[in-house]
Amino acid sequence: TIFNAPPALTHFVSMFERVGKHWFRGWFPGEITESEFDDEMRKIDGKLKVFSAGEWSEVAGAVALKVLWRWSQCTQHHEGDVGAGLVVNRSVWLKQNERAKWRCDSQGGTLQGLFFTISQGPFEADLQRISMAAGCGEFIAPSEGIFMLAFDNSRAWRSSVHARLVVDSHPSDAISTPSSRLDRESNTKPMLDFGSCCGCRERA
Repeated sequence: TIFNAPPALTHFVSMFERVGKHWFRGWFPGEITESEFDDEMRKIDGKLKVFSAGEWSEVAGAVALKVLWRWSQCTQHHEGDVGAGLVVNRSVWLKQNERAKWRCDSQGGTLQGLFFTISQGPFEADLQRISMAAGCGEFIAPSEGIFMLAFDNSRAWRSSVHARLVVDSHPSDAISTPSSRLDRESNTKPMLDFGSCCGCRERA
């Protein structure tokens, strides 16, 4: 799975999947039936998933919570320039009823407030979106999960944006590593290889 990819890459992969299936259909004329061909194509559907920057609902559905946590730790941003094409974040791991105070100071880019939790359904994670209209605020975790400020400068071609992201958790140990409950969950369902995910402060 590749997430926070440039929209051009997402469109290219989608186009190749459509055109590729059309090409492959003509490689074996008369050797397999249409239904057999469709069955074979369905086996490879979803082997490669590419999500554009900001498609967090799709990411939550496909990427395990533990992988999202590890990605968030290698793209942490405190203060400084966010280069064109990049997505950075500031995040903390919160337990139920723990509180996070947040603030963002920037002259551009797009800020999203996100709270990821262990999925109670068929998806890898559940997502709650948090209003960022005020530029600062407070969030109380309804359950255990990742509170994230995602700052997106992926639509810029050349211009960097100066941004300062602040998240203070209460109590202060809320930024500890994910709990044993998450470890148990990750052992009961397949987890994507972190090495297959991109977005760690570099352009795809």
